[in-house]
Amino acid sequence: MSNATDSTRIEAIAQQIAGYRRDGKKIPADAPKWNISSEAMALAIQDRVAEIVGEPVSGWKFGAADAESQKRLGLSQPFIGRVFRSRQQASPATLSPKVNPESYIESEIAFSFGADLPPRAVPYTHAEIKASLAGCHPSYEIVDFSWPSRDGLVGVDFVADNGGCGGMVTGPSPANWRSLDLLRESIVYDVDGKTEAQGTVKKTIDQLIEHVVWFVNYMGSRGITLRAGQFITTGTWTGMPPLRAGQTGTARYSTLGAISATMTGK
Repeated sequence: MSNATDSTRIEAIAQQIAGYRRDGKKIPADAPKWNISSEAMALAIQDRVAEIVGEPVSGWKFGAADAESQKRLGLSQPFIGRVFRSRQQASPATLSPKVNPESYIESEIAFSFGADLPPRAVPYTHAEIKASLAGCHPSYEIVDFSWPSRDGLVGVDFVADNGGCGGMVTGPSPANWRSLDLLRESIVYDVDGKTEAQGTVKKTIDQLIEHVVWFVNYMGSRGITLRAGQFITTGTWTGMPPLRAGQTGTARYSTLGAISATMTGK
């Protein structure tokens, strides 16, 4: 395939995805599948989607942190997604089915950056990244996809489709977050008072920060600066239960507190 053909396909796919990410227009179910040839092509599509959407980025998602998840998705490394400013909310949040017509809620741990982290020749260390962080937050990733169904989609499709990231909801960080023992942090996720999912964070705070270290250095290798005030999620601990119109989803963390999001009825 020629570079010219690659560029044409990247643009066509990016325009489809941006039509959903910007305007809420799902790709028709009978549209031809993308058949993305590589992770590099998928990232080029995601970057182009961000250009078309044209919004500032207020946060990032980090997915497939472990080798097993990467193997299942057919990827060689973790993947990322952008949180556009209009899709970033503080808890309690109000979601619209016009913006997120098919939403799944991942209860996660997020960190906020307290300083800009520009690209540099020498990789950032764990100590430097930990010192640069401003907080540790209970968070939701709002997962949604441009296609009406995930059937038949593969890992590179998710990468191209902004990592499946449709938004983020965050709660406040405790002042003593650096000393938290997150290895024992439990999360119970309820929808309208009924428990739908629960889990326990199985990593220490320093193990979670290791994901952030990889992310910052990876983004630096791509020439991207992480900005003070941006958030980064680190993966779900409660699966990916759906949130439908008229429902309220509440995640209760044993130490970090509670966050919630309500999907309006219209």
